[in-house]
Amino acid sequence: MGFKIKHLLDWARHFFYSCDPRATVMIGVTYFCQCKCSHCAMAKYPKDKERELNRKELLEIINKFSKKKIKGVYFFGGEPLLRKDIFELIDCASKRGFKTMLDTNGYLLNRQMARDLKKAGLERIGVSIDSPYSKIHNSLRGIENSFEKAIEGIKNCLAEKIYCYLSVYATKENLKNGDLKKIISLGKKMGVGGIKIIPSLPLGKWQNAKEIELNLQEKQLLRRFRQLGFIELENDWCPVFKKKLFYISPYGEIQPCCYLPFNFGNVRKEPLENILRRMWKHPMFNMKIKKECPVINKDFQNKYLSKITISTKLPLDL
Repeated sequence: MGFKIKHLLDWARHFFYSCDPRATVMIGVTYFCQCKCSHCAMAKYPKDKERELNRKELLEIINKFSKKKIKGVYFFGGEPLLRKDIFELIDCASKRGFKTMLDTNGYLLNRQMARDLKKAGLERIGVSIDSPYSKIHNSLRGIENSFEKAIEGIKNCLAEKIYCYLSVYATKENLKNGDLKKIISLGKKMGVGGIKIIPSLPLGKWQNAKEIELNLQEKQLLRRFRQLGFIELENDWCPVFKKKLFYISPYGEIQPCCYLPFNFGNVRKEPLENILRRMWKHPMFNMKIKKECPVINKDFQNKYLSKITISTKLPLDL
């Protein structure tokens, strides 16, 4: 199949998937990770193995999802492949008829891991690539050989016929020096399904770092990349404010998404539907957020994100 036809079909599948009125639920299964990324959005959350939702709790949560309201289950971290029960969780979601997705740093993604993920029913996997150069990627990730293991992991997933995409942060630097284009070229050369580009967000280790936010010209450049038909520009539209995505933290807290550190209740204490109903009635969801991510919306920053300081315990209860 020709390159253009393949990615036109990918775009069509994504379009019809996004038109589905049901929501996708992101489940953070752990905050632990081997990496120490300079841009980590989860870095400010406390790591406590004892507080994590256990296997029984997570299976019970997934089994209670309504197929009339939920279309996909997206496993997130930290690093989700650190969970020994991740295959059982994916298998449960897959057998319930939900689309299954997972994001990983790729460090543990050997051939056997890829086979087991495929057998469990994983449909889509995103592997993070921060630079087209091994030395820079490893430095940004804070761990040796992470680039080599991620590249090998991508090859393993493609060999096992799992839809694989690269997850990339767009920064002022990699836009200016051409490294983002080189990552896109790398993905095309490897034969991945696409590239998910995440604009720099002032969260986690970048909290309050307004200088990392892309300017209008840089945002326009990213949108031109998307016209290639190979690029999915994360945060170009916000599914959260369309009530098409929500996040369950590793400790059971319900947040609008993994990037919005606000807690509306805990599934250990009350039914999920009650929490979602309360969350979606919050004034936050009445804000006139355009297509951009609320994290980089000035009004949202002033009204909500400004409440978060260095000492704030996350997620902040609303």
